[in-house]
Amino acid sequence: MTDKKKLVRFIVIGLSNTLVSFIVFQAMLQSLPETDWIGGLAQSVSYFAGVIWSFAWNRRWTFESAGIVHHEALRFAILNITALVASTLALHLLVDILQGSATLSWVAVMGVITVANYLVMRNWVFAR
Repeated sequence: MTDKKKLVRFIVIGLSNTLVSFIVFQAMLQSLPETDWIGGLAQSVSYFAGVIWSFAWNRRWTFESAGIVHHEALRFAILNITALVASTLALHLLVDILQGSATLSWVAVMGVITVANYLVMRNWVFAR
């Protein structure tokens, strides 16, 4: 499969991941008892659902991997934790310290993170 086709599939999975996360987030808000932590708890569950969705579909459809699942899952988890830390630090720098636009900073950071995620998935997480 060509890299262009993999990239298109990666973007489709990313968009569907956003939808899955949003649906789970809304479902959690509707079904959890009202607490001070309902938003954080709903986000945690929806984020976890999105990570599972992303791993399963990127592994199967985008990269058509036949590697050892638990090895790939560990690398995928390491990638996602690294991306979370990097994006959080970058946004802290751009928004909190440099007083940049939160929206423009988010778009820029997430653009870089998305490209990095694709390259690391292709070359390390699901590498043949």
